[in-house]
Amino acid sequence: MINVTAEELEKIVSTIDEALDLHAKWRENLERTLICRLPPPEGSMAEDAHLKCAFGHWFYSKGNAHLRNLPAFTKIGKLHQVMHDSAREVCIRGKALGHVSAADYD
Repeated sequence: MINVTAEELEKIVSTIDEALDLHAKWRENLERTLICRLPPPEGSMAEDAHLKCAFGHWFYSKGNAHLRNLPAFTKIGKLHQVMHDSAREVCIRGKALGHVSAADYD
């Protein structure tokens, strides 16, 4: 449990909402890239892509140091990295094959 004021909590929730909106736009762009067979953005292909997206910038910012001690926050970080790793793998396979299989997409 963290000790924050109602105002601080409201700011945290607002920031999370904004970060999730930015990540939804990232996901939509990834889907567009896969569907339209476009070259993936370089940032999506980086090993540390989870640090470079807007959500990653927020998630790993100094302002969230106190939240990183929470088990749920740690789990979100791991899931976020796995998601970016999976997206990179799908892009690599799609680039090599010229298309993305249903199994890879799933």
